[in-house]
Amino acid sequence: MKIEKVKVRAIDDVAGRVAEVSTDKLKFQTPSRGATSTEYNYKKTLKLAEPFDNKVGEYVGRFNAEDIKRFRAKNGSYSNRLKQAAFYGSAMIFAVSKTFPQHPKNYAFDEDTIRLLVELQIEAGLDVATIPFAPMSAGNLLKYYARWTKHCEDYGERQGRETVAAPEVPMYLDEEPFQRVMEGLWDSRAAYPLVALTYAPIREYKINYDFLRKEREQETWLHISQVPRVPPGASRERRSAMHLPQIYGIDTVTTAIPWGGGTPKADFDFAALRYFDRPTLSVPRISEWRTEHGSENPNCSCPACQGRGFQEIAEAAQGSAEEADGLSALFGAFRLHEVFESGLAFDEGRVYITENGFQDYLAERLGQGVSEFTG
Repeated sequence: MKIEKVKVRAIDDVAGRVAEVSTDKLKFQTPSRGATSTEYNYKKTLKLAEPFDNKVGEYVGRFNAEDIKRFRAKNGSYSNRLKQAAFYGSAMIFAVSKTFPQHPKNYAFDEDTIRLLVELQIEAGLDVATIPFAPMSAGNLLKYYARWTKHCEDYGERQGRETVAAPEVPMYLDEEPFQRVMEGLWDSRAAYPLVALTYAPIREYKINYDFLRKEREQETWLHISQVPRVPPGASRERRSAMHLPQIYGIDTVTTAIPWGGGTPKADFDFAALRYFDRPTLSVPRISEWRTEHGSENPNCSCPACQGRGFQEIAEAAQGSAEEADGLSALFGAFRLHEVFESGLAFDEGRVYITENGFQDYLAERLGQGVSEFTG
């Protein structure tokens, strides 16, 4: 795939922008939400036939330290990862497919592992190959990105594939190196039409996010991965974190995939799960939504809900899957609702950005507290 052009179409006076990304595969406008491999899995588990309308598909390849050692040392590990990446690349044929290599923070990859990670993404037929971040000075990091972007280009040519190289830039970098790296990538935008950001809490790294907001005229596609459902740091937080990065001119977002924390008990109460509420851009727990609305039925017509009440949604989800997948299907039903409805919310937001009314749009839905992000 080739990114032919990134064009900024509108910039709100306070927050947000609308950009148009043109590739030789498809064209789409931002801000928008992508779908992850886990969400594609949920769709398969629930036997949901309706296609995603998301223009970005992200295969999340999780690597802890032991996974990385096996990946660079064992034929079977590389082969299995390649098959998995290729499977999702095929499933995401109607979207721009990319990888998010989820790895320990500031992990020091050796050169062989970086090479294998880049080559695997190309061999799998993904549209975008992410160059994993490596901790080093800003100047050396830019040289590192240039080197592996060139390798991506050369290896892709030998494989008969055109793959976009996307440097991974964590939002948790210190202010000065973050700005230097971003300015360096913008100065070489022909080589880096897409930058793969990794989420860090906005409250803790506000200066970095504000820097991006001030530079919203830069015609580079900014994608951010690993965004949580709600902002971290407050036990009662319910605002949708997925809808906050767009304030800073970040174009596309994908959600965080948990590392895993055990299997829920069979008598797990689904009312503890979160449910995306489009009118308020929030994800309250189902029990909270029921209390606040005095209703069992959210009246949502998305493919996951189909106008049913919460209990009916849960029963249909568990009944559509094998017994062993029942809980996964239960989680999946409400996560898929969020994929569909959150996508529509991004569509609505683009209209307000174009009309220079995005701050009012956010305040009406998220409340005046949103000023901590827009102010």
